[in-house]
Amino acid sequence: MAIIMFCALMTTVAVELIIESAKSLASRKSESGILATVPLACVGVGIFSKFVLFLYCFTLRRYPAAQVFFVDHRNDLAVNIFSLIMSIVGDNFVWYLDPQTWHLVGKCAPREFMNKCIYVTLTPDERIEKVDTMTYHAGQQLYVEVDIITDPGTKLRDSHDINQTLQHKLEGLADIERTFVHVDYDYAHDMS
Repeated sequence: MAIIMFCALMTTVAVELIIESAKSLASRKSESGILATVPLACVGVGIFSKFVLFLYCFTLRRYPAAQVFFVDHRNDLAVNIFSLIMSIVGDNFVWYLDPQTWHLVGKCAPREFMNKCIYVTLTPDERIEKVDTMTYHAGQQLYVEVDIITDPGTKLRDSHDINQTLQHKLEGLADIERTFVHVDYDYAHDMS
């Protein structure tokens, strides 16, 4: 029964993806950016690592566990190489192959949105002395990480309340999926 329910769910998701893809293709919207060198290098290192592990497991394939890893690395290699080729082709030639790549790999949010997050962070409480934020895509929506500095004499209860209030305010903004707020009393932290 569980397999049938899972199959029905995956079929529904696949149909929804087909519908949304058709809408996107019909509207001819292109949101492609410039493919950065660092992500390409990271994927290249990953492919190379998987290839080395693939060869190692190939030499040990007579053992059942190594055989399983051999097949897994082979499949990962195929998927990773295909993904790399399609991202390069899609970015340079055919924009509609994968317009959401940037949202899936953690693209930074626009500067205006980051400024809005900083403003929301600084306005609720005068006990916040310093703010550092990072916003990035995780799928269609954004993750926001905020580090705030308060006075060292701030009570734990007050720090917790500042943290929770700020987290709820930021998560109330449109397009934010999750917010992580870290409270500290010092921004230097000399570890020596």
